[in-house]
Amino acid sequence: MFRISTIIADKIFEQKDRLIALLPILFGIGIGIYFSLPFEPSLWIAPILAEILIILAYRWRFQPEKLFILAALGLIVIGFADIQLKSTYLKTPDNLLYTNEDTYIKGKITKIDSNYQGKKRIVLQEVKNFQDEPIEGTYRITLNHNYNNLKIGECIELAAQTFPLMHTNIVGGYQFDRKAYFEGINALGFSLTDAYPVDCTSKSYLNEKIKAKIYDIRMQIVDTIKQNMSPQEAAIASVLIAGVKDDISQKLSRQYQNSGLAHFLAISGLHMGMIAFLAFFFIRFIIAIIPPLALRYNSKKIAAITAIILSFIYFAISGMQIPAERAFIMTTVVLLGVLFNREAISLRTISLSAFIVLLLSPQALISASFQMSFAAVLVMTAFYESYAGAISRFFAKNRFYRYILGYLIGILLSDLVATIATLPFSIYHFHKIAIYTLIGNFLAAPIIGFIVMPCVLLSLLLLPFGLQNIAFSGASFGLEIINRITAYVSSLPFAGFKIIAMPFWGLLLIICGGLWLCVWSAKWRKWGIIPIAIGFLSILSVKIPDFITNAEGNIFAIKDNQEEIIVLPVKGHNFTQNMWLETLAQEKISPQKKKLIDKIYHSEKMGENIDNSLLDLDCDTEKCLYRGLLEFNKSGGVTINKGPIDTLSNLGFSAYIDGNDVKIKTVREYIGHRRWNK
Repeated sequence: MFRISTIIADKIFEQKDRLIALLPILFGIGIGIYFSLPFEPSLWIAPILAEILIILAYRWRFQPEKLFILAALGLIVIGFADIQLKSTYLKTPDNLLYTNEDTYIKGKITKIDSNYQGKKRIVLQEVKNFQDEPIEGTYRITLNHNYNNLKIGECIELAAQTFPLMHTNIVGGYQFDRKAYFEGINALGFSLTDAYPVDCTSKSYLNEKIKAKIYDIRMQIVDTIKQNMSPQEAAIASVLIAGVKDDISQKLSRQYQNSGLAHFLAISGLHMGMIAFLAFFFIRFIIAIIPPLALRYNSKKIAAITAIILSFIYFAISGMQIPAERAFIMTTVVLLGVLFNREAISLRTISLSAFIVLLLSPQALISASFQMSFAAVLVMTAFYESYAGAISRFFAKNRFYRYILGYLIGILLSDLVATIATLPFSIYHFHKIAIYTLIGNFLAAPIIGFIVMPCVLLSLLLLPFGLQNIAFSGASFGLEIINRITAYVSSLPFAGFKIIAMPFWGLLLIICGGLWLCVWSAKWRKWGIIPIAIGFLSILSVKIPDFITNAEGNIFAIKDNQEEIIVLPVKGHNFTQNMWLETLAQEKISPQKKKLIDKIYHSEKMGENIDNSLLDLDCDTEKCLYRGLLEFNKSGGVTINKGPIDTLSNLGFSAYIDGNDVKIKTVREYIGHRRWNK
């Protein structure tokens, strides 16, 4: 055993220039361990482990191999401690306001955004009731009434209903409460009246004034965009420039998703990188054509500093959202590498960027945007490290390809590599594959690179002078073409192909194999292909549940004899129903099938002469019996094999039927009992 560990250590140390990649990987493992626990761990775990490691380090201080292992374990413990401290700091107050009745509240607006339906949402802090008594917590309120001229930093009053953070509504589903918790939100609600301004009792701090000013500038930009562009182009331009998604229709959003251009609608590495790239080379070009400047100053360093400044301006104006924050950090690290004469894009810069992001926002590890953005960059870097020489030799021998098709081939190669890198995350998080993403990106990339993003940069440069309208006209022209491309590509057969997600252990195998393949440069790195293949094959082990119910036990979905999930007809609850179908990669049933389901579900008595060949369901006015095993009341409550299931305490469950055996997986078992889902 000692001999094997020595051989492994020697092989790893042969690639000591690649060890920097272990910094974010080990740190991320610690974060991942925290999130994977089924319970909230004690705050004493990390300090105790740290003390043990320190003692062992002193004991083995003259044994480098063991010290290396202890250092690796130390990074894991630090990552665990980082996310645990963050989670503890965001601890939910004990006395939150939850009410199903109209309640008067007032508070200070600290954030304004929109939900998936385009409705305005505000985040309120320093909340008080009608008697001016403080109410604990931070509340996110969806506005159903007047919201004109609301500003960050001002105080408002309104009547609203408030409720706890929304849990996931299906086993394996997205955990909305966890996301809101790490955004600092303690409770949700919706308005019942208009929002009226009131005087704030507390003074505004400098950071609040800055945030309010930036928000005003963003809204002014959005208004100007709407005045100078048609509605569809204005909706996309508002996202690209100001990070405002209010006006994007569900149809337009779906077209971008199915065409493989959904990444264009999130301020990420693509946008930040292009802004920095264009600014960098624009400044270098200006200095180069002015000989006195070119001879006296280092144009590369001036361009790098200018690009960092413009990237920060773009980051601020775009809303400083989390994906944009990660993109800005990575762009800044790359430009600092240029500033200090380091290689711009390398494993080192990617590793440092990932570590900084995880250190500042450890919860980013479990977000799709972090996983997909760094996967794309890492895999592309590893690909070009391995094949850049062959590609260069190919173009050197073929001048025609070099000058005519080089750019287009580069787009195809980069998009193909990025698509493969992000494919497992698309499947796991979104349950969908954009089949024609190569076509969409091949057609749209030149428009984005040569028209849209240069116009976005020009609008930033002209913004202080009030001349940004000049740039908007060019951006509008490019966006009109891109919208047509997305409409065409998304109309192709199977454009947005739905696929059920692989289990978490399958995704974990793919991640481990991918990291092994990309981090190392020796021949044995190819062993990473094996866990990647097993990870993809894990999809075959996933079984669609036969029966699903929500926390209240009043919404039901069953599997028919054609292995399709059917949500039984219930008024309202559209969000829950759509989430079930999306998570299980299912389509809505046809109108003909819907009529038959309605007839069965609304039957007046069991055993009525109705064609039940589609699904084994027998109903009367009060209850239904599914496959002779699951009996559920239409008003709520489920009985399995004459044993009642308390759905309220289980937050809903999924049932798997094998003969006469019914196996239950509850949502509570899936999410555990953590700070964010109490």
